[in-house]
Amino acid sequence: DEILTYARLEEGTPNIEFQPVFLLEVCDQLIGELEDIRGDILIDARGSRDLTVEGDPRYLHRILQNLVTNALRYAKTRVRMTVTEQDGNLILDVDDDGAGIAEHQRERVFKPFARLDKSRHRASGGYGLGLSIVKRIVDMHHGEIRLANHEHGGLLVEVRFPVTGKFVQPESLSAGVR
Repeated sequence: DEILTYARLEEGTPNIEFQPVFLLEVCDQLIGELEDIRGDILIDARGSRDLTVEGDPRYLHRILQNLVTNALRYAKTRVRMTVTEQDGNLILDVDDDGAGIAEHQRERVFKPFARLDKSRHRASGGYGLGLSIVKRIVDMHHGEIRLANHEHGGLLVEVRFPVTGKFVQPESLSAGVR
C-alpha cells in the first residue's frame, strides 16, 4: 500500500477532492483505529474541534496515520496530536516521548526509502516511505512540515496548512509535487 501510494503521488495523478475537514475528528478516528496496536502507549488528541482545513480527507488521514504510527514505534509512554490555529495557519503537531532525531538527520527522513536506524528493514519497519509520502501530501495541500526535538524529549512534527488560499488542482500536481 505504501509503495502504491508513493508511486501515485510521485506520478502526480492522485484523485484529490478538497473539502473542509475537521482535523480533530480525523485524530479521534485514528485513535480508535490504532487501539489494537498501540500496546501500553497512550495516544491522545487535543485542540479546537471547530478548526477546519481545506483538504482531501483520505490524504489528511494518511498524514496522521503515518505520523502517529511512526511515533508509536519510538514512544516510551505517549503520542499526542494537537490541532491549533496561529497566524492564518492550521497547525497539526504530533509528538512523542521517545528519543527524537538528531538535527543533522531530520531532512533525510523525507527522502524515499530512507531509514535512520540500521537495524530497521522492510520486515521490521516498513519501506522508509512513510515520511516521504507525508511530505508530498503536505506539499499538495500547500502546507509545510518541520521536525524538532520536543522540549520534554521525543520528536515533534509540526505541519502547517493555510486556513484559506488556493490549493493545487489535480491536473497540475506533477509540477507542484516534485
